[in-house]
Amino acid sequence: AGATFHQFVVPPLQECRRGECHYTPLPAFTLPEGAQWFKSCEMTMERRNVHACHAGALVHALEKWTHHEVGAIDPSRIDLTWDAAMRHGFRLAA
Repeated sequence: AGATFHQFVVPPLQECRRGECHYTPLPAFTLPEGAQWFKSCEMTMERRNVHACHAGALVHALEKWTHHEVGAIDPSRIDLTWDAAMRHGFRLAA
């Protein structure tokens, strides 16, 4: 029993100390092999991994999209964004 929290906020919410609360890891992507000039680690990620929202911003720039990406998710663009991320060499972080 209890509650499971799937977080998508950066930085992650502080975990409560109650035993019935469970938190999943933040979704993340590993940068493409050819990515260069990334000189630091993200707050909670291993090297070469970025939070999913940051990977989305990188894909947005690589694709030269002009639509606004801040705010609510547009469900009609999920597959488009996923396909673009895969095409650019992003992979789900382990």
